[in-house]
Amino acid sequence: MSELFGISLTYIAGGAVAVTAAIFAFVAFIAIRNPVMFKTGLRNIPRRPAQTSLIIVGLMLSTLIVTAAFGTGDTLTRSFTDEVYTILGPVDEVLGWDLEEHPVAQDKAVIPLSEVDRLAQEFKDDPDIHGFVPYNREWLPAVNARTRLNQANLRVTGFRPADLEPFGGLKDAAGKRFELGRAEIAINNALAKELDGKVGDTIVLIYGEQLVELTVKAITPNTIFGGTVEPDPREGALVNFDFLAELTGRIGSADFVLISNDGSTRGGIAKSDRVEAKVEAALPGGFYAVETRKQDLVEIAELLGNIFTSVFVLLGLFSIAAGVLLIFLIFIMLAAERKPEMGMARAVGAKRRQIVESFLAEGMGYDLGAAVVGLFAGIGTSMLMISFINFRLGDTSIGFNLQFHATPRSLIIAFCLGIIVTFIVVFLASWRASRLNIVAAIRDLPESHLPDPERATVFGYLRAGLNGMAAFGALLIFGLLALWQFPLAMLYLVLGGLVLPLAGPWIGMLRGHNFGAARDDRKVGDSLPKWPIWVGGITAVIGVGVAILVGYFLAVLIVRLLRDRKPSSVPRWLVVLGIIAPAVGAILIALQDAKRPVAWNMGLGIVGLLAGSVLIAWGLDVNQAAPFAIGLSFVALWAALTLTYFNVPARPVFTIASSLLLVCWYLIPGGRTSALTGTLNAGPEMFFVTGVVLVTAGTFIV
Repeated sequence: MSELFGISLTYIAGGAVAVTAAIFAFVAFIAIRNPVMFKTGLRNIPRRPAQTSLIIVGLMLSTLIVTAAFGTGDTLTRSFTDEVYTILGPVDEVLGWDLEEHPVAQDKAVIPLSEVDRLAQEFKDDPDIHGFVPYNREWLPAVNARTRLNQANLRVTGFRPADLEPFGGLKDAAGKRFELGRAEIAINNALAKELDGKVGDTIVLIYGEQLVELTVKAITPNTIFGGTVEPDPREGALVNFDFLAELTGRIGSADFVLISNDGSTRGGIAKSDRVEAKVEAALPGGFYAVETRKQDLVEIAELLGNIFTSVFVLLGLFSIAAGVLLIFLIFIMLAAERKPEMGMARAVGAKRRQIVESFLAEGMGYDLGAAVVGLFAGIGTSMLMISFINFRLGDTSIGFNLQFHATPRSLIIAFCLGIIVTFIVVFLASWRASRLNIVAAIRDLPESHLPDPERATVFGYLRAGLNGMAAFGALLIFGLLALWQFPLAMLYLVLGGLVLPLAGPWIGMLRGHNFGAARDDRKVGDSLPKWPIWVGGITAVIGVGVAILVGYFLAVLIVRLLRDRKPSSVPRWLVVLGIIAPAVGAILIALQDAKRPVAWNMGLGIVGLLAGSVLIAWGLDVNQAAPFAIGLSFVALWAALTLTYFNVPARPVFTIASSLLLVCWYLIPGGRTSALTGTLNAGPEMFFVTGVVLVTAGTFIV
């Protein structure tokens, strides 16, 4: 297996290793800078072995799925390629008449043996060509006179003994050499099994009206010199070359010519392209073509492995999405359990950053354990799948048994991806858990919130939407429009004030910083945050950094001009305009009083409404279920958050909204809503999205 979703696994492995190394370096930096909090986080791992084991089992899901997918893909690729190498042996190319360019009758599509001998003489000193082996082939009905078993269309081939001498001659299944007389036949293992054939049996071949009786001289392996010229079908037989030529009337010619590049099983494939060009250039008239059979079949085997792995990963995205949410919930519950401990740490001087670092240390311990356990569990799962395939199919359907194989590259990718996914989720959960009220945490009380005088008011609702759109909503909607209808995205960008929406996220950050405070509240000597400049400078090489720098410096300019100009009130219609036009919104949020609370959950809901509307229109326009269903989910989130904002009890609201959403997700993929929405096509992305939605909605219901 060499690719996943069209991307080279070598590049994927390099990127995964680089990101994993950066994660380890970051964790090591935390351990060196703050060893006390680092050890505080690690000490929780061995304190509760049962809980630790349960957490590791829950975290290993994504690693297990990826490992099983890669292991099964590697096994299929290796098993198929091994079968190709076993059958073709030292043969790399096949020379034959070019029927596509020069169609003729089958009995005329032959190569004169004199031409084959000329090629052999011409290339006898060529380092890229080891030898030429002409052979004849005929498809004939065959019957075992002893068992009365028959083969309706048996491939019968004949080789000249002298041509096989460089490759060791004809050999039976035990490796003993033999030669065929005019009344003798050799059958391969596959045909012997089919006809229950043995040495000494009489095989009757039917050619036209002739019945030809031949005695079985040997049982040969399923290889190209044993009668298995192509991988499918494997059943084949060998007869004397001159006998077959006289029987078919093709004396002095061959149907095909086998070409060996260096006489080895695997080494010659690298020369196939050069040999193809050389031989075709040496052939007169362009009537013949060289087929790089071994190279083509190995590439097909690689493609099958790539396709299977891609499909397996796509199918596993549902479980991976569920695993991501499970990881987040596990760490949120851990934080809830240790809330008093975190509160006391904050009370004695620990900063939020140090709480996050402590959680990251603990999470990294679980992460490493889960990656290792998931890796071995994935290998075991893959081996069980291969055993099941062999048990159910094996020789009867695919012709050979699969042998488990996993490359070090695939295992490295699976291990690193498990580390990366878990670390990202653990980081987000740690940041979320660190936001706590010290007094409430020490007393293990529910989190208290500052009273919001605008709670459950229309103006507070609109102002939440204004902040949500300015912070991230405008950029999100622009991105969705760009993916759907680029002209609409450009129109939105122009109406939004071009680069002004880039400043929105930074204005929100500066609003709560000392730099954005009013003159009476501003502290002297507190400098402007420098980390956005560093982030922008580092990521400038990929283009993102330019947008970061432009947005940040624009935000600094806007906040600097407006921080001492705070109006006592803003008209409601202007707030609505700020939601629709991001440029106006960026100015309005800079004019807000930094002490006025913002209902960010409601801002998220309003952004969900607008983004969901774009996604629904997109899905209906292109007849795709994924954007339509995701948009519908965003609208459901907005409806639930709106009702709770206006003091409707949250539990029944989210339970009802989640239940209705599950019903919609059940109806949409099956085409049951086609009367309302038209036909919506579902792609593989639905596996991942469905996993996220079902787990999230199920969590709200429970």
